[in-house]
Amino acid sequence: MANAAQILAGSPAQIAMYDATNDTLFLGYLASDNFELTQKPLVHKDIEGMEYQYGVRSELTVELLETDPTKIAALATRRVLKQDIYIVGAQFLIKMHDVYVQHAQKRSYTPGDNSVIEITAKTDVEANVEVIKNLLSSVKDSVDYGNFDIDTNTDGLSDGWTELANPATSRNTPSFLGAGYGADQEYYTTGAADEGIYCDIICPLDQVPVKMTASIYMKYDANDDKDVYLAIKTKNSALTIRDTNTSTVKIITASSVRYSYTVEFTPSNSDIYKVSMYVYSLNTETCNALLDNAQLEFGKLTDYTEND
Repeated sequence: MANAAQILAGSPAQIAMYDATNDTLFLGYLASDNFELTQKPLVHKDIEGMEYQYGVRSELTVELLETDPTKIAALATRRVLKQDIYIVGAQFLIKMHDVYVQHAQKRSYTPGDNSVIEITAKTDVEANVEVIKNLLSSVKDSVDYGNFDIDTNTDGLSDGWTELANPATSRNTPSFLGAGYGADQEYYTTGAADEGIYCDIICPLDQVPVKMTASIYMKYDANDDKDVYLAIKTKNSALTIRDTNTSTVKIITASSVRYSYTVEFTPSNSDIYKVSMYVYSLNTETCNALLDNAQLEFGKLTDYTEND
């Protein structure tokens, strides 16, 4: 029999699921030994006994201590709808897309008591399971917003990013970082306070401490010695900003510099649906900046790699 390969286990995390009908459901928190994600090869044996692999099955198993009967009832409602599952740990985000979720109670719920819930989900579509470090990159969605290489509608702003106020934006080639760092870079000009760009990423969070790092390479194209905000924000599903964490960086050189900002915070609300990375001007002076290789990660920052 083919063996299962353990993809991830042994790290504390929080878990949530989402579907368009019911919105986000936060299920709670997982101890280090209460969940695992494994992959098994799918094989077929021919008439001569030779085995051929034709796919991979990913399986998620979670054991959760649940004290809220409304959440247990909500799980039953969602069984007939495909879910997106989000598991957020100290150094990663696991996304499991488009899966049916099953659950069973190991102890029945009675008022004042606890229920141990086992949750399982599986998929034979490899691209539907991701262990993500840089939140701006998704293999399943075939995007890498951090490299600023794609502008599908040719509006001058790279895919995945949104203008804040009214900056002038365009994509330039080649990247100022040189070969191996993507084909393009983002160029933006700001002449007023709070002008810039931002990128929203679906990542449900509950009210527990998280540590995040935003990082980006920047250099000035003209008008150096300018202050720029590098920010991490959270939003609910209506895109109302819930938390704002900012750091001021000064673009002081025509050479490329990697600017990073790490913050540990507790989300102010329990309805966080998206986390966002912002780059925007601090004052009303003109600032022409080149941007490339953006990262938004949990915990310690890793070296930037292109999404293949």
